[in-house]
Amino acid sequence: MMKKLALAAVLFTASGAYATPTTTFWAPSTTGIQPFLTPHITYDTYFWKGPAAGQAGSPVYPVTTGLTMGVLPWDNLQLEVGFDLLLPSSDPFLFNAKLGVPEDKLFPFQPSFAVGIFGVGTKQSTATTLGTDYNLLYAQIQHTIPSVGGYVSVGGYYGLQDKLYQASDGSGTNRAGFMGGFTSPDIPINTPWLQKINVV
Repeated sequence: MMKKLALAAVLFTASGAYATPTTTFWAPSTTGIQPFLTPHITYDTYFWKGPAAGQAGSPVYPVTTGLTMGVLPWDNLQLEVGFDLLLPSSDPFLFNAKLGVPEDKLFPFQPSFAVGIFGVGTKQSTATTLGTDYNLLYAQIQHTIPSVGGYVSVGGYYGLQDKLYQASDGSGTNRAGFMGGFTSPDIPINTPWLQKINVV
């Protein structure tokens, strides 16, 4: 009985925990860039019940851990570089970089824009073996929704390694396409455990 009372006391008197923000976009469908010397630590993990019907293994994505940091000290031109470590994998490292200009830095009502590359792996694809060299180039423009907040972002991507972008039905290579994003204005919640939400 005393153990139950002690556990209840701890649960009801615990103060709020403070943590880094959750990653909003898994794909770089935003022009946001980490500020100079500000690290962003990534840890994404996925759970699944088990193998899908007719599959030998689990359809779970790998655990992704990474670090991205801004490396330019200027306000008008920003650059971030980073890496992801995908586990379990025999070639787990993928590298990324993004260069961009924030909104309204060059002229009034100028959208922010960014170009980058991600999925730069360490294992090269050959005629007989697939590697991790996805080498996906992308470009994105974005602007805040006037008088409301939130933003709209549009752009595209192109994969440099055609062997890794084959359609699962065998219909050919699919290595280019549209990439977009939308985030609503802040929706205030104002509770001790949740300050706001955004629709993404």
